[in-house]
Amino acid sequence: KYGRSAHICRELRLAAQLMLLPNIMPKLNTIPIYVFNPHAYVMKAPVDFEFLITHSPMGNRKSYALYDDAGRRVTSQDTNGPYEQSQVPINWQRNLTFMADVPGMSLRRYEIRSDEKPRIRKSKLTVKQTKKHITVENKWMIAKFLHASGGLASLIDKATGRELLRGSIGPVVMKDNLD
Repeated sequence: KYGRSAHICRELRLAAQLMLLPNIMPKLNTIPIYVFNPHAYVMKAPVDFEFLITHSPMGNRKSYALYDDAGRRVTSQDTNGPYEQSQVPINWQRNLTFMADVPGMSLRRYEIRSDEKPRIRKSKLTVKQTKKHITVENKWMIAKFLHASGGLASLIDKATGRELLRGSIGPVVMKDNLD
């Protein structure tokens, strides 16, 4: 009973959002992404975009680059793309993740352009190892892992010097027979 009502509400919400989009035809080999900010303040948030299989067919992984509405390249992470070094031998559906910066009460258009190398920001990563810990440090964080358990013992935000964990976090091992 209520599933149909919820479905109608989703359709109405989507139709209202689509009415906000400008009538701009996408160029060949591009995919437009519109990010809507309903708040009165600037929104900076992660966006995860899942490619339709027609845009990224199995066995034919093209490179993509992301651009904002001013034509500037945007740093993004392309999972399961041609540059991704996945350890999983399964060909999963492809995602593109980026940080959207959208003014209040508006929408912003981003554009994926195919056959271009993505902009990848290199971050210096240092790894130090002792008998008890492995410390991994980059520009933003310091993470300390325990050798014995593989658990995360400490996570420090370098900007504030604040410890982000209340205690050690250990991996959970489970038997998974669902696959």
